[in-house]
Amino acid sequence: MTGSSVKLPSGQSESVDLTDQAYQYMKKNKITPMWPDSMFLVNTDMAADKSGNLRYLSQRFYQTAWYYVWGLIQQNILYVLLTLGILITGRQWAKELANGAVHGEWLTLQGISPARQVLNQFGVIAYTLGQIVYLPLLLAFIVIAFWQGLGSLAYPVVGYGNNGLGFGALLLPLQQYLGGALLLSIGLIIFIATTNLLLADWIRNSWIVTALQLVLLGITWVAPPMLSSPLTYFKLDPILTGALAQQVDDSAFTAWQGFTVLLTASVLLLVILAVTRLVRGWLRQHHGVTAAAAK
Repeated sequence: MTGSSVKLPSGQSESVDLTDQAYQYMKKNKITPMWPDSMFLVNTDMAADKSGNLRYLSQRFYQTAWYYVWGLIQQNILYVLLTLGILITGRQWAKELANGAVHGEWLTLQGISPARQVLNQFGVIAYTLGQIVYLPLLLAFIVIAFWQGLGSLAYPVVGYGNNGLGFGALLLPLQQYLGGALLLSIGLIIFIATTNLLLADWIRNSWIVTALQLVLLGITWVAPPMLSSPLTYFKLDPILTGALAQQVDDSAFTAWQGFTVLLTASVLLLVILAVTRLVRGWLRQHHGVTAAAAK
């Protein structure tokens, strides 16, 4: 890196080696590095840098469109957008259930089954969440692309996996990172929408449903990583880079695994919702028959 130098403590050569590999890769693939660019730091070196100087000297400046979106995902922008999405959509179905019994009966008389009404509400909530998550990112992408350019989707990103010498640091293309982010975010939107439906159907108080969803979102920040828990996959960057897989020494923590877990959990929530409604309908019918017999 012309015109700059960084002194590394003894044993911290992995970042230097990875930086050299990254620049050789960019030179070979004719990728223009970021400007100003920095070292490609691995977790072990960052953990050993108690002073924070290495992290400070290795800041990146995400000026082009793809790189800026990448930087926002690293900074957990998805948490902010999902919080906003829950605040906007959290009350929707519960409020409908609490105040719209007549409307629901009218729809049923028009030939729209209760199951279809639930699916329609799922579509509305998921669509609204999708707009809240993706439109701000898309707008930022378009504006920055117009002024600063796109950048390269082949730009190398620090990741962790089997690098030929065991589980360690490696380079993966930015397009793989962003593709995984899209996959996981879709899974999260589906999961939040189905959670909304179930909580609303049980509680029917729009404010409590919204509060519970926000509490659930907060729990995901401190929940221990478990392969089959949907709460594990709300933190995108550790999943996408493989940092979490390295931390727990389990390569199964991937974006595809996260999407599968979130989709499976969503289906289970919908099944629970369907069973709850069937049982509630049976109890209502049984109570009606019993009351009629008593008369």
